[in-house]
Amino acid sequence: MKNLMLVLLLLMFSIRVMAAAVPAYNPNMGRAVGEIVAQKATKRITPGRAANDPNYNYVAANDPRYGATVNGVSAAVVTIAGGVVAGATWPVILAAAGISVVASVALPFLIDKAISWFWKPDGTIEVGSMTEFVPIDNSTGLPLNGPYWRAYTQIGPAVLGADPEAVGQQAISIRFSPENNQAYKGYRNVACTKTSNIIYKCNFDAVYRQPSQTGEELFTASSVTVEYVASPPAHTACPKGKWLRDKECVAYDFKPLPTVPGTGIGLTPVDAINKLPEAALDAQVHPLQLAAAANALWRNAALQPDYRGLPYDAADPITEGDVENWRVNNPTSYPKVRDFVSPAINPNSTSQVPIPPVTTATNPGTQPINAPQGATQIDLGPDPVIGSPELEQTPTGKEIFAPINDALAPLKGFQVPGHSAQCPTGEFNFSLMGHPFSGAFDAHCQLFEQHKEVMSSAALLMWALAALFIILAA
Repeated sequence: MKNLMLVLLLLMFSIRVMAAAVPAYNPNMGRAVGEIVAQKATKRITPGRAANDPNYNYVAANDPRYGATVNGVSAAVVTIAGGVVAGATWPVILAAAGISVVASVALPFLIDKAISWFWKPDGTIEVGSMTEFVPIDNSTGLPLNGPYWRAYTQIGPAVLGADPEAVGQQAISIRFSPENNQAYKGYRNVACTKTSNIIYKCNFDAVYRQPSQTGEELFTASSVTVEYVASPPAHTACPKGKWLRDKECVAYDFKPLPTVPGTGIGLTPVDAINKLPEAALDAQVHPLQLAAAANALWRNAALQPDYRGLPYDAADPITEGDVENWRVNNPTSYPKVRDFVSPAINPNSTSQVPIPPVTTATNPGTQPINAPQGATQIDLGPDPVIGSPELEQTPTGKEIFAPINDALAPLKGFQVPGHSAQCPTGEFNFSLMGHPFSGAFDAHCQLFEQHKEVMSSAALLMWALAALFIILAA
């Protein structure tokens, strides 16, 4: 019984420790999303045309679409939060909102040039590092005249060192570097395996410089063998981090190509948050991630049946530049990573409003806009609060063609009547002046039979020409 209680206490403690990894609620993320969407909506409602353009569209300051857009995004967040775990963080909600559709960026930074988050279609996050790659030597160095591991480069001297995996990667890097082999731009996905006490085999993908015709990266699977030399010739010693080239110690400088985003292992949003180092929480979120978050939430809101705001435009999404413009005007409110991974809704408040609602006071569109002279002024008036019309169900293709099929039903059983014919022949039998005469005329049948294909083609051509003349004369 005591052991059972101890296990339960440990479980409760571990759960609390994991929960502590999620920062406390902060409204900065919700405010940023709302105001960035509002900023984009304002540009959409008031097109940026020259003041002297007679086709300038002047939109009334009380256009109801502005508030409906931001408030609709907030309502969509509440809807998503209600369908996932209690106290859902922004990453959990963004994954449920389908952020992978709008966040497939080449450099999916979470923190600029430090940590990347690539959103996968299955709702998981591929966490990567964008820091500069540093070669690793797991040995203590190459001792004087001691045994070493050796790998051949097929280009120059062999690589000699104390760490078999470092030796293998260095040999691969020399052999497939663009400087030594113009057909390749590098390598990636190295996996070194010990096959025996004296052999390591390093498998990797050598990446060609030229892509395929469709733009996809081309590579070939290859391998390098690293062998252990127990009694080598006399040689110099090399410190940790260096390998022996001839009689000179050279620093390891192998550098595989970075992993293609989207090909790694995906983590759940909770695990991705727990994987973040504590120091990363105080860094600012990369504008690309914040733009993707706002686009995902706007797109999800526009799909809701009761949404009355501006439609999400995939051809004109919120960009990194839009986020940068907002950051310049709101430097103290720009969300940090701890805000980005915090709960979306305040757990200590009864108000389920993750994004501040838009009112007349917060709507920049309420400021009068001086329409240029001669411009068409459009005043939509107050929001009539009219819902979307209820449309009849669209008929299927089968239902559309049903009347035609029914009208043609009697013809479905039509069959061409059977027909048979034979070549006409004749006989004659008479007498003249006491001399009998008899015979038959069927030679033409034999002639027709011999040339029936030619005659058939000629008849087909004749009828085709006749039909053509009839059509042209119509």
